[in-house]
Amino acid sequence: MGEPLEWRRRSDHCGRYAGQMERGRADIRIAGSRIYLRFDWDKGRRHGLIDAARDGTDRLVGKYINLTTPAITRPWIGLVVDTARIDGCFPNGRLDFRR
Repeated sequence: MGEPLEWRRRSDHCGRYAGQMERGRADIRIAGSRIYLRFDWDKGRRHGLIDAARDGTDRLVGKYINLTTPAITRPWIGLVVDTARIDGCFPNGRLDFRR
């Protein structure tokens, strides 16, 4: 895997967190055509993973895995806007990453 990079994460959940933006840390690693985004939220108490594959030059298709509660997984799609921004969504709302 490549070197980890620091990212800021924001999400806009439906339901309990509707309309709230969360910030956390994230590391991105690239292995061939796969991209792994490991991130935290809730002041580092909760952890998640995006496991995605490139689909073309700017699209990512994969899944969200809640590492705190691994039974929770959701499909996730992302758009690589540029080298500092990935916009993504899953059924519960947005899950974006910024440098």
